[in-house]
This record gives sequence, structure tokens and C-alpha cells, in this order.
Amino acid sequence: MTMGTDWDELSVPYSDPTNSEIAMDMAPDRYRFVLGAPVVMKPGHRWIYNGGASALLARIIAKGTEKPLHDFARETLFDPLAIGPTEWLTDRGGEAIAASGLRMTPRDLARIGLMMLNGGMWHDRRVVPVDWIERSTSPMVEVDEIRQYGYHWANSHSPFQRDRDGTGRGSSASGVRSAMAASGSLSFPASIWSSP
Repeated sequence: MTMGTDWDELSVPYSDPTNSEIAMDMAPDRYRFVLGAPVVMKPGHRWIYNGGASALLARIIAKGTEKPLHDFARETLFDPLAIGPTEWLTDRGGEAIAASGLRMTPRDLARIGLMMLNGGMWHDRRVVPVDWIERSTSPMVEVDEIRQYGYHWANSHSPFQRDRDGTGRGSSASGVRSAMAASGSLSFPASIWSSP
């Protein structure tokens, strides 16, 4: 989300083919489209919502693990959390639409939130390393005067947020946990649905 490229998903409706995510989805090669976008500012310094960044991350994970993204997520996250059936919409080539294509029930999405709140633990099992949770949820860039962004996690910088122990320390290294505990909000590229 801080690639520094010319990308506009928020001011152009998703029904408009000039919306950057829609244009990416319609391109013959979505990854070349993302990587071919002109760099218009220094990368890493300004947050701009960019589904292309999610697409690139998904491709890196799939290539690095030699598994389709949905299979990797099922094996390493969904099954350990006892998440029920999920659906990940795919593009014309059968690859997961990482920015907006994941479907799961609200209860299953809450399992991911609870695992995050518990430092990567699910019951007595370590699902995600605690150091990754700390790094990925630490603010890396300001979105606006209230929100910050880590590694694909939106964090709140609100004076009203409370840490899990209720002390209200405001922005902390585990900002997403604080924000979730206070408001129940979680930014995760998934949609919730009633049944698969």
C-alpha cells in the first residue's frame, strides 16, 4: 500500500474500468500491469489503497510455497484455526484475487481476530509467530490523523482505544490488537458471508 505508484481505487467507482483494480483485473497480465504502473512518489512513505500490492504479495506467496494461495492459507491458517469452508474468487487464470476475493463466515473471520489478539496462539497451539504479529501490526506509515498502517494491517491512533488490559495507552506496538479490543474492527482482505 506504499508502492508509490500511480494507483486509484478509491476515487473511481469499481464499476468504472479506469479504476486501477478493475483495470488490473482486465489486463492480460495483472502482475505486469501492477509493476508497470508509473512511480509517482517515493515508495514506503505514503499510504494509498492498492489492491495491486495485495495481488503481488499473493503471487510471491504462491510462487514461494509452490502452492495456490488458497491451499497455503488453508494449510497454515484456516485449518489450524478450525475455519470452515471458504471461497477465494479467482481470475481468468485461476489465481486467487487476493485484494478482495476471500469469502468466509463472520464467525470464522473472528477466529483470525482472536488468534491475533492472543499473540498468534489458538488454544494451546502457536499458529503465527509472535514476532511477526508485532512487526506486521506496528505502524509503518500514517494513513491520516487517526489511522496508521502496518504490513497489510490498519491500526487506529485514537485516544479512545484501549489495550487488552484496559489501560488505554493509545498507539502501541500492537496497535491492531488495541484497536480490535476497543472497537472490534479489523482490516483484513476478506469478505464475510452467511454460508459457503
